[in-house]
Amino acid sequence: MFPAPTCQTCNTDDYLHYSKYTPARIERTTMRTAQGSIPRTERIDPVVYFTCMKCGLRNGHSVDESWVLPTSSPRVQPDRPYYQMDDGSIVIR
Repeated sequence: MFPAPTCQTCNTDDYLHYSKYTPARIERTTMRTAQGSIPRTERIDPVVYFTCMKCGLRNGHSVDESWVLPTSSPRVQPDRPYYQMDDGSIVIR
């Protein structure tokens, strides 16, 4: 379980502006060795990207799959436009 996104400088989430959310995904790669190629599968956790509007820190943070964009806070407008990219990530304007 991951802690909620928080600005490391201000030690609060009161000033966070969320800019992008990337859902969990499975990444398939091939590792080359002297004996040949070995297919690998790795699970990548969901990530939310944010900017602290107080200090300007930009960061990304792994979150639980159940995490949702907070809408009860006055700093988040639930009607903000967003669009979904080809890789499934969501960009929030």
